[in-house]
Amino acid sequence: MPVSKPMLSLKLNTQLTAPPVKKDTGAELGRMNKGEVLANTQTRFALNHRAPTYEVAQRALGENHGGWTAVNQFKMTGTDMFIHMERREPRSKGDFVGDKFHLSVAPRHVASAFDAIGKLLQADDSPVDKWKVTDMSCVHTYSPPQHARVTQGAQFTLYAKPDRADNTYSPEYMGKMRGMISSIEHELHAAGVPQSNHRPASDVAPGHWAYASYRNEHRSERAGSSRQANELEKEPFFQLVSLPDLTASPVKSGASSRSLMPPPWTR
Repeated sequence: MPVSKPMLSLKLNTQLTAPPVKKDTGAELGRMNKGEVLANTQTRFALNHRAPTYEVAQRALGENHGGWTAVNQFKMTGTDMFIHMERREPRSKGDFVGDKFHLSVAPRHVASAFDAIGKLLQADDSPVDKWKVTDMSCVHTYSPPQHARVTQGAQFTLYAKPDRADNTYSPEYMGKMRGMISSIEHELHAAGVPQSNHRPASDVAPGHWAYASYRNEHRSERAGSSRQANELEKEPFFQLVSLPDLTASPVKSGASSRSLMPPPWTR
């Protein structure tokens, strides 16, 4: 007697979800309301107490420190002077569009600066997924002349990245990044970390930043120029993240909007 088999109907969903259309990051930032950024500015972060000290990071070969991977590339390759810190599960969903910050401190105080802000940068709610710092211990063994810019200043690099999959920044992200830079400035000052006299000529900074500076590496050169500074100051990202607090005052009376020191091209 033949066995009747049930009729099975298998429906496959062949429609794949299309990736979001990438938008013009700069244009979207240009339309962002400054009030939204100010309203979303966050200055308290969940400090990561498992973040490594500078001494520990100098020995790092890819270990996990509180959800972040630390790698001293000089130990690995003998050519890269940076210790790289990267979140193991990135929060931002967009592609890097060139926005980044440098932090410049007196060369002898890089370690104390790292220890003052490491837990903050690697906070669970930090807007930064990736950053790096110069390994000052290799300066005497491997320090080509062109690397003076990241030993005398610009020792820290923080990378910003659109948090949305359509390659745009949200007001929440911009407010959080604005608050992060403000918090870093406060922590470095509170720790007594001296400023560097060699902030990168490629960057711009408002008068109320003592350590941080901004550059879009896709639309600028390392050499820097007056024209480049003018263009960077017009970048919507910079204008939003550098919005001063109502009570903010310049770090130094008469400080340039670009740097505490006159830019190299005017000296």
